[in-house]
Parts: sequence; C-alpha cells; structure tokens
Amino acid sequence: MTPPESKPVRLLFAALLVLAACSKAGEDPRPNVLLVLADDLGYADLGAYGGSIATPGLDRLAREGMRFTSFYANGPICSPTRVSILTGRYPQRFGLYGGVSVDSSWGLPDDAVTMPRLLSGAGYETRHVGKWHLGHAEERFWPTAHGFDGFFGFLHAHHLPKTYHDPRLRRDDGPEAPAPGHLTDLLTTEAESFLRQRPGDGTPFFLHVWYFSPHKPLEPPKRWAERYPDTVEGRYGAMVSALDENVGRLLKALDETGLADDTVVLFLSDNGGARDVRGGDNGPLRGGKNQLYEGGLRVPLIVRWPGRVAAEATTNSLTATFDLLPTIADLAGVRLDDVPVDGRVLTPLLRGADDDYEGPLFWEDIHSGKKRFAVRKGPWKLLSEGGRTLLYDLGTDLSERVDLATDRPEIVDELLMAHRQWRAGL
Repeated sequence: MTPPESKPVRLLFAALLVLAACSKAGEDPRPNVLLVLADDLGYADLGAYGGSIATPGLDRLAREGMRFTSFYANGPICSPTRVSILTGRYPQRFGLYGGVSVDSSWGLPDDAVTMPRLLSGAGYETRHVGKWHLGHAEERFWPTAHGFDGFFGFLHAHHLPKTYHDPRLRRDDGPEAPAPGHLTDLLTTEAESFLRQRPGDGTPFFLHVWYFSPHKPLEPPKRWAERYPDTVEGRYGAMVSALDENVGRLLKALDETGLADDTVVLFLSDNGGARDVRGGDNGPLRGGKNQLYEGGLRVPLIVRWPGRVAAEATTNSLTATFDLLPTIADLAGVRLDDVPVDGRVLTPLLRGADDDYEGPLFWEDIHSGKKRFAVRKGPWKLLSEGGRTLLYDLGTDLSERVDLATDRPEIVDELLMAHRQWRAGL
C-alpha cells in the first residue's frame, strides 16, 4: 500500500484541493481530458507533420484540432519531460538533470503539486495507463501517490523484459504480473475499457495514456509487421502505424460513447526521434533524442476539443510541455492562485487569439558527466556544450547549420545572462 503522507503535506493538499474545486462561473463546462504521450516519436513522423508513414488516426486528430509547430519538450529525454507535464515546472526544480536509471533512488517527490492531484480535488476521476519513469524505488514515487485513482502499466522501461510481447505490468500498487499480448494493444485496451465503462453520472475524467511506442526494440504487432519491409525503417514505420491505429481506437471509443464533444484530446511526444533508430524522422531539424538541438527538443503537439478549438488550425507560437498543466487547469476551471508553475496558460491561443510570446525557455542537464544548457528567446537559440557556445537564428536557419556566436556577441551575452539569472532562481 502507498504510505500515508505527513501531516504538513496533507494540510497543504487539503488547502490546494479546496482552492482547486473553485470553478470559474459562466465559462465552458469542465471537459474530460485525454492526454496521449508517444515515446521517441520523430517531429516529422506523422502525416500531419509531413511524414510518409500512414497515420490516418492522428492526421484526423490534426484536421479536427490545432497543430503546434514550435512546441518543445522540457528535456531531450523522457523523464524531465514527464515531470514538466505533471507539475508545470522545470524538472531541474526537483533535482532532475537527466533520465531516471533503473538503479536510481530518485523519484518525483510525493509532495509535488501534480495535475492529477489538482484535478482530483476538483472532482475528476484520474487514471494513468502506460509508462511512468518518474521513480520506482519507493511506492511514494508511484502514480497512485501522485493523485491518480488508478494505474495500469510499468514503472520503468527496464522492468519490461526488453520486448513488447507478453510484458509484465502492474495494476495500482500491486505486483508485476504477465499480460499476454502486444504492449501497445494492451495499454489501449485498458484505456478503452475505462472510456467505455464511464458511470454516466457526469463525473469528468483525466486519463493519461503514456505509450512506449515507437521506442525500441522495434517489435510491431504481427498484423503491421506484415505490411512493411523487414528492415529497420520498415519495422519503425510499422511501429508508428500501430501506434496510430491504437490512438484511433481511443478516438472511436470517444465517438461511440458520446464523449468526444466533451473531451479535450492532447497528443504529443516526450522528446525527439532517436538517432539510433534510422526510421525516425525529425524532418529539417538537426539532431535527435538526448541532444539539445531542435531534433531532440521540438516535438509534435495536437489539441482537439470540438467546437472550442478551431479545426484545421496551426500555430507556430513558442510553447512547451510545462504549459500543459496551467492550460488544462484553466480549461477545467481549477484556480492556481497559490500553485507555483513555470508554464503559461494557452487557452487564449487555443481559442484563436494572437500570441507574441518570445520566451525565454531554458534547458539544462548533465550528459556524459558534463553540464550543458540551451536557451531559446524569439528566433535565437543558444547552445552551450563541451566548452563551445553556439548561436543559431531559427527564423532563417531551422536546421541549426550556421553558428552566429562570433557575429552576434551581444545576443550571446544576453542569453548567457538570462541563463545565469534563471539558474540562480532555481
């Protein structure tokens, strides 16, 4: 069982939950929220982002909603991004400067203010399905200790037997148990069951579906493997198509249960496509997963809410994963007056307002034992790694090929100062 929280923590959350339950009168009814996260999906893998892989389900989602083209993960690897989604904060505030290894004792603190905890206090039923990767050494780091009413999935990628077939999965705080089938299908079946068994009493829900696909090993379901060549590129394409098919199942469940019009659907990736998987496509972006170039940080985001988010809309506004918590809270009528967040509310943007936000955004981690960081402000992107300081103008050089650090020293100084001030504020 999950250990009880300390009295100060209980009192803190009691106050926050009372605050969270205060809805803003006269606005849209509180929506359900379905947040779907892919793992290592390339920026340009989807048809809606110019990819060549068949993704009709996600292309439909993009046609019916808003597609973001300058949306960033708050880290170039999975764990930091997942922290930012759950908390609306920079992962460095929790001492996280990289991924959570299988032998790590780190976990997201159980007194962190999280999206499921806030929504639960506002009357939402909350459920997490899929990968976690935010701490596994103690139960106080698990999903059910962070506000989720239920959990089905796995705590760390290395807890899988290095295969998508017949994985060992957990339910709530129970032990791992074998689950026959393909991992992606199993997670969808669980989420689909949750959607189809809604009680009908009007209780809104917050459903996380954090897939492992298309993360390696490249083991697509047989029905998709047979449609693609038996090559790295072919197997990767089959993985993405299978992921798309499964997201389509969730959209179909929303349609058939009458929940679609009352549900905000968000689809994104935790970081850029992996460089060691040659089938992944980051399009014009340089680099990939575990790099601070655009290919490691810029990811697709699609948001659909029929009748409230314009269909076939595209925005190039500068946005990031830590914006999701304040935005979802705002849509749900949850006030964040005393809740610290680093992200910003994107509701006006979703409703068609102009957005001239220029940042800055910051990234910092430790890679191969060395600190590195990046700063984005307006069109400028500064990257500091391995003793080099590089500057790119993304407005004219999206592929980060021309280093302008020598030509524009005043911009370098401005962004270095911004980073120092941000770092001191942590």
